[in-house]
Amino acid sequence: EEKLRSDPANPFTKASEEMHPEDKTEDILEFSDLLKEVTEEIQKKVVGEKNKIKTIFLVSCGRLVKNHQDKTNSNLMICANSGAGKDFVCRNTLKIWNEESLEHYTRISPTALDHYEFNWNDKILYLEDMDNAILNSNTFKTFTSSGSSTLITAQNKNIANKKIIIGKPIVILTTAAATPNKELLRRFP
Repeated sequence: EEKLRSDPANPFTKASEEMHPEDKTEDILEFSDLLKEVTEEIQKKVVGEKNKIKTIFLVSCGRLVKNHQDKTNSNLMICANSGAGKDFVCRNTLKIWNEESLEHYTRISPTALDHYEFNWNDKILYLEDMDNAILNSNTFKTFTSSGSSTLITAQNKNIANKKIIIGKPIVILTTAAATPNKELLRRFP
């Protein structure tokens, strides 16, 4: 992080108040060593794993694509044996983003996303060690493709509450033992 921020050629070091957003975007795109610099910075904490770091970083950059939720499925599922280091690599790679950009959970219930009224635009949702109950739930299936609008009834009451989830985040998840169904696989190319 320190090296990236101190490099005068790096567009992220320029004063953001002084630059028009379109100029910043162009400078970032023209910074040819950005991927290399980011990868090298993360490798200070994560030995090797160059391709995994690049993949996680590039998928997470999808949050910066205007209308990404309408144009593409920008999700990533990392499947590996327990203890292989997938969460270590993910956590350290995603630290490149500010805290406001990232929602990180180690546990989540199958319907939790139905109850979470939040604007997901330009966000990353990182879920560690997900299991089949969550991955193959209807809530998660809908959430990872187009967002969600849910009608929920209160227990023991005849009251329905409508919950509309705004936007769709970039979803990055890890799993060791889950087996996603065919319908979910197309949401995680």
